[in-house]
Amino acid sequence: MGYSLALLPRCFILSRRSLSYSNKLQERSRGQLSSRL
Repeated sequence: MGYSLALLPRCFILSRRSLSYSNKLQERSRGQLSSRL
């Protein structure tokens, strides 16, 4: 139990980082689409 609890914060930080990264990619692709229009 303690092992998983120690890993939780790291997974949370990684998931948040990947979420922000995917959001940036979506904004970039959205900007490219709007510029094409």
